[in-house]
Amino acid sequence: MDWDILLVNMRNNLNTYWENWVYSCRKFPSVRYIYSLASLNCIEWGVLGISRLYFTFREYDITSKAGAGEYGLQTVPEKWHKIIHESLRLRKGIKKSSYKSVFERRRDALGYMEYMIVECNGLFKD
Repeated sequence: MDWDILLVNMRNNLNTYWENWVYSCRKFPSVRYIYSLASLNCIEWGVLGISRLYFTFREYDITSKAGAGEYGLQTVPEKWHKIIHESLRLRKGIKKSSYKSVFERRRDALGYMEYMIVECNGLFKD
């Protein structure tokens, strides 16, 4: 595997797919805006998906979504631990949420993803 090519492609994915994904979840009214409130899969997909990129950029390795969530709990500020735990809970199919509000959960998920986009881009020296 050519890590340089993989990382360039992953960075492109970060700054196109994931950045646009977050933007469209914030844009009202849009289908993805509603989806980000109502769909538990959306929260898990976004938080753990972007965490996988972060893991690969830092460790030059590949991990599962659950592994990326666990890695995030070890490496990102505690401010983001609640949404990571929530995403891992969703991944495991556990129904009881630690969030009382879908709006708070959505805000934390999108905030975390925006944080991760900045963090991931900061790992590259241009």
